[in-house]
Amino acid sequence: MIPLYSLKQTKNADAHAINEFGIPGMSLMENAGLAIAKRILKLYPKLRHCTIACGPGNNGGDGLVIARWLVDMEVDVTIILLPHPRMSREMESQLKICRALELYILDFDEDSLTVDDAFYETDLIVDALFGSGFKGEISGAAAQLLTMIEDSLAPVLSVDIPSGLDADTGNSTNCVIADHTIALETLKPGYFMNLGPLVCGELSVTPVGLHLKTQAIPPTLYKLEESDLILDYRSKVSHKGVWGKLMIIGGCDGFTGATFMSTAAALKTGAGYVYVLHRDSQEELFAGRLTEAIYHKVPETVRQLPDTRKVKRMLKEASAILIGPGLGQDDWSLKMLEIVVQQKDIPVVYDGDALNLLARHPKLLNYSAHQMSIYTPHHGEFCRLAKIEMQTLRNDPIAALQAFMPQSDACILLKSHYSLIRSGDELYLNSFGNDGLAKAGSGDVLAGMLASFAAQGLSPLTSACNASLLLGLTAEKMTQHMASQAITATGIIANLLTRTHKGG
Repeated sequence: MIPLYSLKQTKNADAHAINEFGIPGMSLMENAGLAIAKRILKLYPKLRHCTIACGPGNNGGDGLVIARWLVDMEVDVTIILLPHPRMSREMESQLKICRALELYILDFDEDSLTVDDAFYETDLIVDALFGSGFKGEISGAAAQLLTMIEDSLAPVLSVDIPSGLDADTGNSTNCVIADHTIALETLKPGYFMNLGPLVCGELSVTPVGLHLKTQAIPPTLYKLEESDLILDYRSKVSHKGVWGKLMIIGGCDGFTGATFMSTAAALKTGAGYVYVLHRDSQEELFAGRLTEAIYHKVPETVRQLPDTRKVKRMLKEASAILIGPGLGQDDWSLKMLEIVVQQKDIPVVYDGDALNLLARHPKLLNYSAHQMSIYTPHHGEFCRLAKIEMQTLRNDPIAALQAFMPQSDACILLKSHYSLIRSGDELYLNSFGNDGLAKAGSGDVLAGMLASFAAQGLSPLTSACNASLLLGLTAEKMTQHMASQAITATGIIANLLTRTHKGG
């Protein structure tokens, strides 16, 4: 896994290197500029002309260092300066050096026509306008520069982050769209969230001399890699009883497909037994469709609601429970949920309508919030659970997730085109996957896999990370032989674990 650091952490690390280690800020800037200049020539070995857009802060200073080194490497460089009444101290110093060396510098306000030509008659544009510390909306002359960069046919390389992109959230109203982004010292969450994957292009990181290992700063979260997928827990010397009994509760009339997909995914990922607990009216349906799973009618009272005592007796046999896929939100579903939340000794996965019912019944949600519970909401379901507006979640998903039930050790897998997974103070990000997962049924497959891993004895957090990784990796591998829009939930199940993964 790869550590990701927030903007605040990165700033603190930078200040610590300067104030505590005694490393001059100009030295850090020199390290960054030289490393990026060398990287540029590796990426573009035939580079003859480069236009570098520099803002008033230290990101612009990095751009000026890059310009100096590229000139020494026999590249023709044009520097575009963004007008601003105040510059950072390092930026002023670097600008004096560049003027003393007589580098070709254009002021955007004074040389707008020449600037326009500089973006069209170049082999590469280096975006050094605003670094990861930028907050807000780009406007005025900076917005005009962004338009020129966007209209140019030349590739764009951003220094640290595409200008205008929020380093913590990946949000932006207007930002550079880069072909390459070279992060300075730390990778930030915004590269992988929201707009980040669309605008960063090829992402790499270069050290600048902050000595993070010595500073021992714990990252905000970790990005999961394929090698984090855990598959080596199985033993040849075992039998089906070793790999757990998973009980799945869902599938109201009209929505039984969700239960079938969760069941198939659970079996495909290794659960020893999978039981489907269904309503009285659905016995014939499940009898005709289930072959490898076991189906049981839920005992009911005279009021046609689940019988608490008898259902509890059934659940005693379970190694894990999944409740929610196609469950419905009627009185029958609520009664089953009330029984299930009392199971605190085994992992319980709450998905789909189980989450909607928990949102409507906060006491049940609070009662279920313990270390064996796993919630799998998409953004809409999470907002209902957390009682927040969608815009609040979009503005800062990490903060919203950390603020939800902060004292609970329950595991939460927040699903989107990227996923955030939280358990207590631990936080992980999964960026694997593609638009083929943007279809009904993908969440049911995920829930089935997650519950299967939990039934086999993996911890709730490991089960959530494993299932999220496996779903995303499978979808990506499927695009090697089909278009992403052709991916279906049942297709994902068919392709699960059909190829060797790099995980342990």
